[in-house]
Amino acid sequence: MTVVWGGVVGKALNSSVNNSYAKGDVTSISGSSIGGLIGEMDATSAVSVSNSFATGNVIGLSDVGGLIGSYKTFNKAIMTVNNCYATGNVKATNGGNVGGLIGYANYANISGSHATGEVSVTSTGYVNYIGGLVGEIANGSVISSYATGKVIGNGFSSYMGGLTGSVTKGSITNSYATGDVANGFECVGGLTGKSSSSNIKDSWASGDASGTNQVGGLAGLASGTIINSHANGNVTGNSLVGGLVGFAGIGTSISDSYEKGNVTGVDRVGGLVGGIRQDSSISGSYTSGYVTGVTRVGGLAGYVTRGKITVNDSYWNKDSQSDVIGEKASNSTVVFNNVHGLTKDQFKDIQYYLNGTIDQVLANRAAATQAAADAAARLAAQQAAFEDDARGEAGGTIGRSLQYQAEPSKPSITVAEASASVDDHIVFADSDSYGVHIKAISAEGVHFDLEDDFNSKKK
Repeated sequence: MTVVWGGVVGKALNSSVNNSYAKGDVTSISGSSIGGLIGEMDATSAVSVSNSFATGNVIGLSDVGGLIGSYKTFNKAIMTVNNCYATGNVKATNGGNVGGLIGYANYANISGSHATGEVSVTSTGYVNYIGGLVGEIANGSVISSYATGKVIGNGFSSYMGGLTGSVTKGSITNSYATGDVANGFECVGGLTGKSSSSNIKDSWASGDASGTNQVGGLAGLASGTIINSHANGNVTGNSLVGGLVGFAGIGTSISDSYEKGNVTGVDRVGGLVGGIRQDSSISGSYTSGYVTGVTRVGGLAGYVTRGKITVNDSYWNKDSQSDVIGEKASNSTVVFNNVHGLTKDQFKDIQYYLNGTIDQVLANRAAATQAAADAAARLAAQQAAFEDDARGEAGGTIGRSLQYQAEPSKPSITVAEASASVDDHIVFADSDSYGVHIKAISAEGVHFDLEDDFNSKKK
């Protein structure tokens, strides 16, 4: 007999749970399907959980969730989870399917929901499907939801992700994860550990991701489409390590996506993808972080297996790696169109490279620089001309002043010429001292009246 535990409901069969909450911790040392609000939900017709939350910590063997332990259906009945959250830490002691909100869900659509607690496992064996929001989801979707807690494995844990451990035949849209994903083994991703035949759109991850094999900033292993999504965290692993995707499976399409974190690995290490298989494509995407590895290391991709790969309008950090691809198999073909390595300074204009306007932008900048230089030259010339005119005007003024002093327009008086007329107005006394009273001066027919009231008298 399976033991299930829930903060409010142990097991709900064909039932919906709305407008409910639980605040206590839930701990089971022997049971599976353990949830902060609901242990297990089974349905043969559509059910829902809405406007509900749980805040307690949850511990169980497997199928452990902060809100719901597991949801199972045998005839594709959809469970809708909307506007729900869980804040407690979630821990599995002896199994997998562990999530901050839901441990396991098949045919479930989750929207407007979140989890903030740390998600971890303590068992020493191989434990799979560990996610910040959902451990494993199949045939369903995650929309406008997020997780912020750390996701911590035991070194043997696979399918670990900041949002979902694994999503199969489903989708992740407009969602994100910010917690680090650490101590994983295979298929470890900042957003999802594995995205199988699924679509990721308008989503992102900012936490660091670390594991052994197939480690990616967004997804550890991906097949399907990745559109307008990105990763900012650093990625560390051994083999098949990529800034966005660790390994892109057959027919994977990556478009309008990027990564900015640093990537460190040993073999098959790439700025965007560690490895990529046939019939896959990369377009309108870039990687600006630094990539470090030992063998098969590339700016965009570490290794291309077999078949044809197309890469269009994409860019990598050539300050880090000179080669766009580390190595490709002998039976593979890679078709490049407008794929370039950029320097750190050039990455400042990455949006113009992506939208195809970089040539015009650079031309406009060159024209603006030339126009500024021309304007500066004209200003300098005008300033120099002004200074020359000022010096010329100053020289003319000085010359006229000197000329006036040498040849004034009005007659000057010299002693020889004016002695007669001056003497007529000067009376000398028979004394050692004398006084002078000048009333007027006439020189060369010009008469000057001097109204001088000053009288100098002999003392």
